[in-house]
Amino acid sequence: MKKIIYTFLAITLSLNAFSQQDPIFTHFMFNKLTFNPAFAGAKDVLDLGAIYRNQWFSNIDGAPETYNLFAHAPISKRRFGLGFSLIYDKIGIYKATELMVPFSVRIKTNKEKNHTLRFGLNLTYENFRADFNKLSLIDNIDKLIGQGVRNDNGLNFGAGVYFDAKKFYAGFSVPRILETSLYSDEANFSAKDVTYWGMAGVDLPLSKNVDLRPNLLINLNPRAPFDFSLNANFWFYDAFWVGPSYRHEDSVAILFGYQLKNGLRVGASYDYTISDLNNVTDGSFEIMVGYTFPCQTCTIKNLRYFK
Repeated sequence: MKKIIYTFLAITLSLNAFSQQDPIFTHFMFNKLTFNPAFAGAKDVLDLGAIYRNQWFSNIDGAPETYNLFAHAPISKRRFGLGFSLIYDKIGIYKATELMVPFSVRIKTNKEKNHTLRFGLNLTYENFRADFNKLSLIDNIDKLIGQGVRNDNGLNFGAGVYFDAKKFYAGFSVPRILETSLYSDEANFSAKDVTYWGMAGVDLPLSKNVDLRPNLLINLNPRAPFDFSLNANFWFYDAFWVGPSYRHEDSVAILFGYQLKNGLRVGASYDYTISDLNNVTDGSFEIMVGYTFPCQTCTIKNLRYFK
């Protein structure tokens, strides 16, 4: 029975997930670089982080797991930004690796109010691997299922724009512009339509030591349903946060974490599935850790949330 469920998940969930290409993170407000290359260098200091996401499919082998490691920093007197984002995604027999190298240019739109507009480009290396030998097939002559091991590589590029103010940010990006067939297969799953990302957030002070900081992430793909994630984190003393999150027709979540004065931050989240998948999954969880290096000469508070 376990092999049957595993085979079903591997074929249906894996192909569907990789056809969309882009992993979704509940902590998306902490790894904007993964979605928008223009965010590179936006903190005006060296910043790095990592996120691990695990989806519990009743402890079945091959449950989705995603790893994200990223870092970025300003260069050339903070006029430019440079970084990298590494994503390793695996579902069943499918594994995908993505290495994105973003570069940004900063334009000061209002020096007194510290408003900044950034334009970014990214070069991305992609690897897709599928091991069909691991499947337990009922019908070995099904032409919709591949044979042996498939290993493909490709290059892509993207672009984005990012605006930030003291208590507001917004961005728009297309991380993959080329209509690549890297993820396509005979079942007509492909990435021939690019995904567009939009993001925004605002800082709303509720009292002296409490702020409400909602965040929105939208992704549009002609071959996928409309999708968005909405989060509302409550921050206490600019250090501890907790708040709910909602992903359209998919899940509700709770996030919590702590940001130390030395620049270290840690966080975790739990997602409860509200779609039909809740019959086979107990939900998802994420663990996030990051570090923002101190800077005595910066004109901004480098630990500021929206930076």
